[in-house]
Amino acid sequence: MNIPYEYISTQTVARLSDLSSRYDVILFPPAGRGDPMAIINGLPTNWGNPMPWKNTPETPNMGKNDSTDDIRPGLGMEGVAHLHDFVKRGGVLVTVMDTANFAVTLGMTPGVSIGRAQRLNIVGSVVKSRLVDSSSPIAYGFGDTLSVYCSDGPIFDISNFSGGRGGFRRLGSDVGERPTGRGQQGDQDFTVGRPPVEPPEEPHAEIWQAVPLTDEQLRNPVNVIPPAERPRVIFRYGDAREFLVSGLAEGANEIAQHASVIDAPFGAGHVVMFSINPVYRGETIGSYPLVLNTILNFDSLNAGRKLDAK
Repeated sequence: MNIPYEYISTQTVARLSDLSSRYDVILFPPAGRGDPMAIINGLPTNWGNPMPWKNTPETPNMGKNDSTDDIRPGLGMEGVAHLHDFVKRGGVLVTVMDTANFAVTLGMTPGVSIGRAQRLNIVGSVVKSRLVDSSSPIAYGFGDTLSVYCSDGPIFDISNFSGGRGGFRRLGSDVGERPTGRGQQGDQDFTVGRPPVEPPEEPHAEIWQAVPLTDEQLRNPVNVIPPAERPRVIFRYGDAREFLVSGLAEGANEIAQHASVIDAPFGAGHVVMFSINPVYRGETIGSYPLVLNTILNFDSLNAGRKLDAK
């Protein structure tokens, strides 16, 4: 596609202390490892023999772009620090599925957490997503709906708080916490031994949105994310009744309506997070332009962004 690129390994990232001097965007596709620490630690180097990835007469198609005498060492904490620095200086890190989980775990996506699936089982299926923010450069050229490739999430949750969810994962728009934490939604809410008081109306948000802040939460907003630094949802998954387009999906209500594409500011840069897989072979001919849009607009991803009032 005539886009200049380099193929680099996690070991290269660990060696290069100034990634931003060489790259504008780093695309970190799925690594096939659910545990982020497996990406950091790699494989044990004291078991067995080295595993080279090199261009040799016996392996002429390996190591043409990047090579190593041993693929077992992982990203390491040095590599994590280099990625942090790259994004904070203005770089864009594109993460997909388990590498999105990696970014969440390493604290690079304030306001985004990942919910634990209970019954969700999506074995490489095509599902429906819906456009949330058409003004984002990532969504340029897309319509209201898009069929996307999905394989078990992850399930993104959005919050206006850092360091936690700021609430429980919701399975429907009518499910929420009661002020006293007692009883069910239909029961009168009261505190034993106190005169009844009409509780304040709880703020409402859709599943793919962060719950609006209350005045009480803003009274001491030590962990409230500033509006310009909050995650921006670009696409969400479709409703449960329309979710599956082709393939298998069980327990889809756990992920339906949750965000599927997020632009998370981090320092001067951005972490773009995909719960779908937009880089999976021919299945993603319709969604790969989301990645191309990110690359082409890496330095203007804030265009069209509407900030919360508080």
